[in-house]
Amino acid sequence: MKTKDGFKNYKNMKTSTEKANIMLAYANGAKIESTGRNGWFEVAGEPLFNWEHNDYRVKPQPKTIPFTFEDRKLLIGRAVRDIDMSNQYVGVINECYSDSVGIGINFTESYLSLLENYVFDADSSPCGIIITE
Repeated sequence: MKTKDGFKNYKNMKTSTEKANIMLAYANGAKIESTGRNGWFEVAGEPLFNWEHNDYRVKPQPKTIPFTFEDRKLLIGRAVRDIDMSNQYVGVINECYSDSVGIGINFTESYLSLLENYVFDADSSPCGIIITE
């Protein structure tokens, strides 16, 4: 619904609790997005929180999901290391199975364990598929 001045009217679109949660998230360091003519955009500086004319949300964070066997061409030959380097181990993924990968000659890890416990050694990126919204 548009107001007389041509702006979309977002009044009553979010509850007071939803609005407070967004503002609290900003106070705790979250990035905030607002609506514009071309959709959502990240707010630069401090948001005005003009709920009459704009909608706001916490900027969605990318999600990472485990690889699967279908992703084997992305994995074979890639060097991985444990996330915190507690084991000081770097190994190469040399085999992919329906539910796991072979790392070096001694380790077999599930795809979920690969995501939770390893990163790619070259750039420290997660061993999973990054999904952005």
